[in-house]
Amino acid sequence: MVAKRRIATIDAATGEILEGVVVHLPVRRASPYGQSWLQLHQDPLIQLARDPRVTVQTYRVLMVVLRHLAYDNLCPCPPSQVGRLLGMTTANASRQLAKLADLGILISGPRIGNSPTYQLHPYWGWRGKVARLREVLTPTDAAEAAAKLLPNRDIEARPQSPVSSRTPTGGVVCTDNTDVRADNISRSMEEV
Repeated sequence: MVAKRRIATIDAATGEILEGVVVHLPVRRASPYGQSWLQLHQDPLIQLARDPRVTVQTYRVLMVVLRHLAYDNLCPCPPSQVGRLLGMTTANASRQLAKLADLGILISGPRIGNSPTYQLHPYWGWRGKVARLREVLTPTDAAEAAAKLLPNRDIEARPQSPVSSRTPTGGVVCTDNTDVRADNISRSMEEV
């Protein structure tokens, strides 16, 4: 028969055995971001940047979606509001949201009144509890999201050693030897 164990806490200063168990509950630190935070998956970002189907307007709409994400990745911002925020027509905002959905970055969310809403696909990022993310993002979903966006499968998403250096003209050369000065971005996009 196994002997019963008695677990106790000992006061280090007096040697007194204290009844009960001391539980450490650290003070939760407030986020420096307050309620405005978002987790992003870094791997697909270079592929998104190199995809010729993604225009400046598409990026602008994506930034508005990311800024307005609520928990569980819901963006309750209707196309009319996106258009107002960016100074574009509702029709153009709707087209850009549809393009992001076609690329697999957004998925259709619940309708609010007559307005469609979208959700950021959890493969791209997450706003909410990590335990909930584990429930909603399956490995199959992640693989399908990655395959849907990228025709450029030969592009390595994350360099093995994140090293960069300045060029003589002030640009930055990444590990893939891409000069990322603003005037070279369109040229490098054409090479993809």
